[in-house]
Amino acid sequence: MRFKAALAGVLMVLTTGCHSETYQQKVRCLSEAVYHEARGESYRGQLAVAQTVLNRVKSRQFPNTVCGVVFQRGQFSWTTAWNQSWNANRDSMQVAKVALMGTHSLKDFQALYFHNTSVKPGWKRKHIATIGNHVFYK
Repeated sequence: MRFKAALAGVLMVLTTGCHSETYQQKVRCLSEAVYHEARGESYRGQLAVAQTVLNRVKSRQFPNTVCGVVFQRGQFSWTTAWNQSWNANRDSMQVAKVALMGTHSLKDFQALYFHNTSVKPGWKRKHIATIGNHVFYK
């Protein structure tokens, strides 16, 4: 029952444009992004993805909530096929919690964009780092 309540809360944030979200909603959305975007990556790679999402929340270019960033249309391809069931595992939830605490080694990581190394988008953005299978940009 707790899961259904949390899911309902996240969906409310997504559909109403509410500018606040609970800690549990932030963890759920961020862990889902880490799971889909970086599962199989090192802890550092997963944390870099999480920090990039959090950097977007702080940027005026993106929505100002974690769930808003994660589910912003056209940003993460997995969200178009997402069936509203949570897939995040314990590891991705732990990465999300550490990232939200902001006490990790990548807290000053300035990336706003990333892609898999197998993709060549031709972006004219400043390259920051390549970590595992992801390339990060400012």
